[in-house]
Amino acid sequence: VGLLPAGEARSPELALATARARFAAGDRGAAARALPGTPAGPPATVTRILLLKAEAGAADGDDRTAAHLLTRALATARPDRLRGPFLEAGPWLAAFLRRRPDLTTDHGWLPEPLRRPAAPVPGPAEDAPPVEPLSRREREVLERVAQLMSTQEVAADLQLSVNTVKTHLKSINRKLCTSRRTEAVRRARRLHLL
Repeated sequence: VGLLPAGEARSPELALATARARFAAGDRGAAARALPGTPAGPPATVTRILLLKAEAGAADGDDRTAAHLLTRALATARPDRLRGPFLEAGPWLAAFLRRRPDLTTDHGWLPEPLRRPAAPVPGPAEDAPPVEPLSRREREVLERVAQLMSTQEVAADLQLSVNTVKTHLKSINRKLCTSRRTEAVRRARRLHLL
């Protein structure tokens, strides 16, 4: 903060750097004053400014304003699919989006940790038996998936079509109440199915 130039920043990038330094120093008021009311500049800079404003709103407990600013940041970043500003935003963003997953519905280009809700905390439901037992063939498919084989490799190894393997994987996910193959492998290991 001591190295920042006195007076108003001459560029959006300098305004952002000033606001970040003041925010990190705990002076949210000075950080807010350093940022332009209506951000201008390259989309990446505007996105970063909107994200910092959203973070300040969230830190003040104003989730409504934070959600509005985050929606604007997403709309600004979407045409160029800018992921960097969101990855740089820090842990507050992932925590905020876990509470508001609806904000990322139309933004499949975002990095996965920001799109998915937090993994459920392991508990009794995690150790519940499968909805129905896995067939012998499903276990064979799951064993190969656990060895990090691709769908095509599993199909070749078991002399099945790729579509048949995909059908088995869907059935495995349904029976184990999972949504991804890695999740299914973890759950199957916990249940001693592998």
